[in-house]
Amino acid sequence: MKEILYLSSRIEGLTGWTAAEICKQPELLDQIIDPADQSFVKSARGLSQGSWSIYYKIKTKDGTIRWLHESAKKVEEPNDHYVVGTLRARDPLLPTQSG
Repeated sequence: MKEILYLSSRIEGLTGWTAAEICKQPELLDQIIDPADQSFVKSARGLSQGSWSIYYKIKTKDGTIRWLHESAKKVEEPNDHYVVGTLRARDPLLPTQSG
């Protein structure tokens, strides 16, 4: 992530970092992705796609491994584009496999 325009305070419950901490260091959201899932997430987030919905693991601030579900879509404007999305805990009833 290069820049974050808005981040809910709920991010702290998911990652352990406050919204303010992540907004100051948006690269944290990429750095905490489990190394085994990083290439998959990067590929899924490719801006040539209009939207995505993926599951992957992160390492929280206290070292806990947590599964997340990320869904997002690209929003086009005349001179720019944005990504609007949600990040939430993975439904525990889903299989524990990336993708």
